[in-house]
Amino acid sequence: MGSHGQPKSLLALALVFALAACAASEKALLDQGLKPLTAEQVKALFATPRTMDWQGSGRQGTSKIEPDGTVSVQTGPDFHDTGRFRIVEGGWCSTYQRIRQGREACFRVYQTGPNTYRTVTEQGDQDVTFSLR
Repeated sequence: MGSHGQPKSLLALALVFALAACAASEKALLDQGLKPLTAEQVKALFATPRTMDWQGSGRQGTSKIEPDGTVSVQTGPDFHDTGRFRIVEGGWCSTYQRIRQGREACFRVYQTGPNTYRTVTEQGDQDVTFSLR
């Protein structure tokens, strides 16, 4: 039995459904007829300095993105990081000094509204929703 009297198999089944829901986030975008942005579309988004307001996975913040591939991230008053991004087909990859201990991660980008975008991980899990100014 689980910690609250639930059978372990029921807890395992709940975990399987929770993981399936995460993986289904990109499928939901595709089912709506959306496609990842092309590298040219992403390049056009960041052809001039931009500020990205983002939120997701229980966090929110602001990123300053420069056409030369540099980026700085601010989340709340106590966390700031800097890094680089590179545009790839379907989105971008980024590395930071502190975030992910400096490991690169790549994301596909979908436009979901006039100035609303959603990123998903390479595994198809939802990452953040953002707008640009």
